[in-house]
Amino acid sequence: KIVSLDPSKKDIGLVDNPYFGDGRFDPSFRPRDDANYFLHIDMSSVSDRTFIYMGHNKGFINRDGEELPVPKMDFFIGIDPKREEIKDEFFLTQIEGTWRVDYAKIRHIIYKLRGMGFNIDGISLDQFKDEEMKVKLINSGFNVENISADLNKVISQTGKMICLDGRIEMPYNSILAEEIKYLFDDGKKIDHKRGYWKDAFDAYSCCVYKIVQTAESGGFCMSIFEDPQDEADFLGVNIKKD
Repeated sequence: KIVSLDPSKKDIGLVDNPYFGDGRFDPSFRPRDDANYFLHIDMSSVSDRTFIYMGHNKGFINRDGEELPVPKMDFFIGIDPKREEIKDEFFLTQIEGTWRVDYAKIRHIIYKLRGMGFNIDGISLDQFKDEEMKVKLINSGFNVENISADLNKVISQTGKMICLDGRIEMPYNSILAEEIKYLFDDGKKIDHKRGYWKDAFDAYSCCVYKIVQTAESGGFCMSIFEDPQDEADFLGVNIKKD
């Protein structure tokens, strides 16, 4: 079933994040009966931040005779072992005086979402210390795969192009907004300047990529340009690499 959206009625835009922290969701946060949900986890342990994004395809809009999917990011969770930017300690455990990401609690929240009625059609992980997580989720009945924005530049391009095309609904994430300022294309992958991060961007992009890739209209959004400068010229934007 194709659900049509009308951008003129502001069907697409920023929404509140229903994750409240401490493992709690807004009581009104409920699944759509007809939606398949996808979840990506960009994992870390003691230094980098872990980010989780979950979303689904909200519907389709018609652009120049094509039905194009509109991803909706339902929520995001940020976990910061250093407890600097993100104070939520629900997903952390202390071992020998060091705060670490507790993967069991991440699985717990996924099981909780399934119990709330969310049809989680797929879970994707990056490849950081993920083997136990992957096996346990598969044994619990989930479809799990590895995808990496570092290994497939199309993933980052898809996340970017969906935003530039005005085809996404998502909660505002100040960390994601800050990360985007310091990203650049080094020719092989989308990287970040030294001293900055891209965990939120990778999790967001991987989730969007899976939603668009599996949309009923078929295919996925990617750049048609080999040269980033050609793409920027086409879109009328500037590339800042420093």
